[in-house]
Formats: sequence, C-alpha cells, structure tokens
Amino acid sequence: MTKNISTLRLITISGLFAGVLGMGLAKAAGMAMPLVPPGAVLLVAGACLVAFLPDHRWPALVAALVALAEVVPSAFTLAGVDGAGQAVGTAIRLAGALVALVMGVTLAFAMRKRGRPVAPRS
Repeated sequence: MTKNISTLRLITISGLFAGVLGMGLAKAAGMAMPLVPPGAVLLVAGACLVAFLPDHRWPALVAALVALAEVVPSAFTLAGVDGAGQAVGTAIRLAGALVALVMGVTLAFAMRKRGRPVAPRS
C-alpha cells in the first residue's frame, strides 16, 4: 500500500507541475497573463504541500482543490486561444490539472483507507 501511495503522490505532484509548465508555454507563446500567474503559485504551493507533508491527507485534498481551480479557466481559455503555441500550452495546463485533480482525490481516499495507527490505552 505504501508503494501505491508514493506513486499516487508522485503523479499528483507531476500533474501540478505540468500545469505550471503549460502556463509557461502559453505565456511564452504570447498569451496575456501576469508576470507570475497566481495559478502557477497555487499549483507550486499545492505540489510542495503534497511533497513535504506525506503523512497527512489534507495536502492531497488541497492539491485537488487547486487543480480544480485550474481546470475551469483552462477549459474556457482553450476555446479562445490565438495560436498553436498557446493552444499547446493551455492543453498541457488542462491535462496536468485534470491529472492532479483525479490523483489528488485518489490519494486522499487511499490515505483514508490506510488509516492511522492507534495509540495503546493505558
């Protein structure tokens, strides 16, 4: 079970960073966005939570919520892109966010099933 949870954690983190990569590609292709997009900051923060707090379930849920917050604007942006570079960047952003969303929820449920050790009663 631990190997499965480690794999789910790694895929969740990879999906979050793929979203950041997609944002960077879209920005490099000329899409209008801030110098440091707030979505990229949130995706990196979610990935750091999942990476550095492996014994808790809530970072996986936070990562899933952050990914969900990126899925909606990515889907709407994909419909109105101007060039191929922007379309590829937005598609990578959307794919990464979808992967992080699904794997974050799956990770949270896997950690719930794993349970916590119970302290012995005196």
